[in-house]
Amino acid sequence: MINNLKRHKPCAVILKYSLSTLFFISFTATAHEYQKIAALIEQRLSYMKYVAKYKFEKHLSVEDRTQENKVIINSINKAETLGLDKKSIEPFMISQINAAKAIQYRYKADWLSMPETMTQDDDLADIRLKISKLSDDILQLIAKELKKNGQIKNPICLYINKIQLHNLKDTDKK
Repeated sequence: MINNLKRHKPCAVILKYSLSTLFFISFTATAHEYQKIAALIEQRLSYMKYVAKYKFEKHLSVEDRTQENKVIINSINKAETLGLDKKSIEPFMISQINAAKAIQYRYKADWLSMPETMTQDDDLADIRLKISKLSDDILQLIAKELKKNGQIKNPICLYINKIQLHNLKDTDKK
């Protein structure tokens, strides 16, 4: 190894190791961003228990097309202000909405046979504000990553697949 280093010019050796270090740091930073995005998605979906509880107690349907459309439109508008392609954000948000509804349905089904005593301080409007803030934060991180690296790479799926919530199934994550 030392003999090989002596044959190379010192600047070339330094450059070689500097570039490999920068690549590693860049990969680590990207992985960290993916981890943050997945954590925010997990946090967003964790509120579905409270949404389900509210709807269960008020005998409301899980399906709320008006609210879903509002979420999608707000996300598209936020995406546009961040410079994101609205055509890619809509299916992304629909996927999160579908996972959220699946979680809510499962909670409501569970509570039919085994009611759960759960105190809930926030009303549905307050919960939705928190969810909306998380959606904005997710879009901001995605925009940041796209501006930095030009793409969201497939390894983000590894972090999303690690999300563990009650009533969130592997099929919901896909």
